[in-house]
Amino acid sequence: MSAGQDAPGGAFEIRQLRPTHESLGLLVAFLSATRPFSEFRSRVLVRALQQQLERRHHVCLTRDGRFAGYCGWLLTSREIGDRWLRDEGELSSVADDLADVVACTIVFCPDRRDVLPLIRQARARNPGRLAIFRRDRAQGDRKSAVRNMRFGA
Repeated sequence: MSAGQDAPGGAFEIRQLRPTHESLGLLVAFLSATRPFSEFRSRVLVRALQQQLERRHHVCLTRDGRFAGYCGWLLTSREIGDRWLRDEGELSSVADDLADVVACTIVFCPDRRDVLPLIRQARARNPGRLAIFRRDRAQGDRKSAVRNMRFGA
């Protein structure tokens, strides 16, 4: 768990959730209230969140005990990640000890100020891995694909 302070939103905490049905339900309620997640098939969203909880591949930002942001990722290989960024293949996971890429797949923060602390924490939990993600607008069109620098060990 980490804590921080930013102006003017006040103090926040970043933590991982235990892989429980309650945690899954809270995340589904938080994410599905807003597009694009409200448009997802429940099976797809729930399975992705379930895997992120079970593998500890996520962080949540809370303010005053309430969800204010979520970042979940999938560990993969450079080859798979490159194909995904070019829209030439599906993103799939590899074993944690074989992964050299972290793909942020679900990132949601109603307040844009909260995105950077979540991404920093995701980076800190994945030292030595290349970070990739695709930005999608709420309208559903893809904005950009980003390859990020490697994290320090």
